[in-house]
Amino acid sequence: MARLKIQKKMCIVTILILQLEMMKTMFQMLMLVAIALIFRKYKTRSKKRYAHEKLHRHNIRSINLHKIIFESDRQSVDNCRMDRRAFLKLCHLLKCHGGLKESRHMCMEEMVITFLHIIAHHTKNRVLKRQTTRSGETISRVFHAVLNSVLRLHLILLRKPEPIQENSTDERWKWFKDA
Repeated sequence: MARLKIQKKMCIVTILILQLEMMKTMFQMLMLVAIALIFRKYKTRSKKRYAHEKLHRHNIRSINLHKIIFESDRQSVDNCRMDRRAFLKLCHLLKCHGGLKESRHMCMEEMVITFLHIIAHHTKNRVLKRQTTRSGETISRVFHAVLNSVLRLHLILLRKPEPIQENSTDERWKWFKDA
């Protein structure tokens, strides 16, 4: 069997790590459902309603996250202007090099999706607040956290331009020689 290139190996490892993170999130959701069902007997009626509403909001957020990114590449490009592979690479960069950490109430993928959706569609906090069932303050805080992480990646994401030499033989640059 031919040896895989190091980049392909790193890509495979990254994908496996992200899949493990997704499985961890799904396991946490299942545990939350199990705990909610266990305590359902012991709660009063008003507290049951609140726990049920909280679980319902969490399920809506998970479904929206799946629809926006992980359903198909086309859906991902429409919503965030990048395919699933590029999205997962960006999440990995933000986590490893940008220092972005997920909060107790929001996973990192949802944070990045919120940032990309605002950037891609010039969406206001009020609109995204309704779509994600989060407060406007949370949306703003998440946007600034991801923006700071992206700014920390400027050495990786932005390349310094190389000046064109005077003796360049490229046909495109002959028109700009005296500019």
